[in-house]
Amino acid sequence: MNTQTLESWGRYPKTTHKRIFHQLWKSDPLPFSNSEEPLLPYGLGRSYGDSCLNQDGNLIVTTAMNRLIHFDTETGLLTCESGTTLEDILNFSIPRGWFLPVTPGTKFVTVGGAIANDVHGKNHHRDGNFGNHILQFELARSDGSKHLCSPTQNTDFYQATIGGLGLTGLILSATIQLKKIPSPWIEMESIRYQNIHEFFELAQESDEGFLYTVAWIDGLAQGKSLGRGLFCEAIMRIQKTHYQHPKGN
Repeated sequence: MNTQTLESWGRYPKTTHKRIFHQLWKSDPLPFSNSEEPLLPYGLGRSYGDSCLNQDGNLIVTTAMNRLIHFDTETGLLTCESGTTLEDILNFSIPRGWFLPVTPGTKFVTVGGAIANDVHGKNHHRDGNFGNHILQFELARSDGSKHLCSPTQNTDFYQATIGGLGLTGLILSATIQLKKIPSPWIEMESIRYQNIHEFFELAQESDEGFLYTVAWIDGLAQGKSLGRGLFCEAIMRIQKTHYQHPKGN
């Protein structure tokens, strides 16, 4: 327990916490089991707003629970503790030919935080959210009980915890289905488009051929140029080959 100040990504609002605890092992009991004092898990604090904060309540910092428990090299199933970061997983899995199925805008988030916020990435249109690739997780409740949750076991807890912002309990560990990749290289093309209508055309054309798409929009453009910007599309390749998009560069 300590009194350090913990913030969210935007560093606002400023929040005062009653106590801050550090969970060291997934086998450790939760502090204040069966207590009415509010308790919320806290990972690396990359959440927007105040969703990872607990005004006048208690926080459990999970970053010490960062151990990889099991990895199947044939199926790509990875089980790890909830404080493991996406960076930890990428450093381990990419040299072995596997990649996270969904990556948000930063790798400096914990697995528990990624599940609690059900984060999405630039392949959302193809592969959905982070929670779509979680086969099961172990959940500790404030009454001291622990539950293995999956689409077929404790399904209410499973569904409520994914995107539940830590309100159902503390995720102790999780099993993730990684994605097989041919190489660590990404082939990316950036296309300039002139207005919002061209954007929708590009987005529709890129849906099938590219796993990752994102657009940077000129927020000051008006009139016929409204919505103009850069459309970026990417796919993982074995070799670098040039792909010429119908719209050109």
